[in-house]
Amino acid sequence: MTHNPEFTTCEFYMAYADYNDLIEITESLVSGLVYSIFGSYIVKYHPDGPENPDNVWEIDFTPPFKRVPMFPSLEDILNTKLPSPDQLHTEEARMALDRLCIANKLRLDYWINWSENSLKKNVSTLLSSRNIHK
Repeated sequence: MTHNPEFTTCEFYMAYADYNDLIEITESLVSGLVYSIFGSYIVKYHPDGPENPDNVWEIDFTPPFKRVPMFPSLEDILNTKLPSPDQLHTEEARMALDRLCIANKLRLDYWINWSENSLKKNVSTLLSSRNIHK
């Protein structure tokens, strides 16, 4: 992944806008589409398919969407203090992250040659595993 998650489906650029502006535009687009299609911001989702009606999630697209701060959320999930984001390039941080990956059975190869893309892979795995829409 080379773009922020809000760009994976629809990509646009806006002069003088920051990521907060783009989040609001994307949020408005997605919630507006959901409401136009379903007549509601709440959508029922059957993760096991429609043949298993006992497992139904309700996903609420009512704006504003929940904001999930990356580092505090990871620290909460992993129950540990992470190296400071401005120190991730250091050998000490790499070693701490290696230990963290081993202890949590994360894919260590994602952290080797620590980079933004490898960070996104493990972050995506960890944060996506938390069902924040249920």
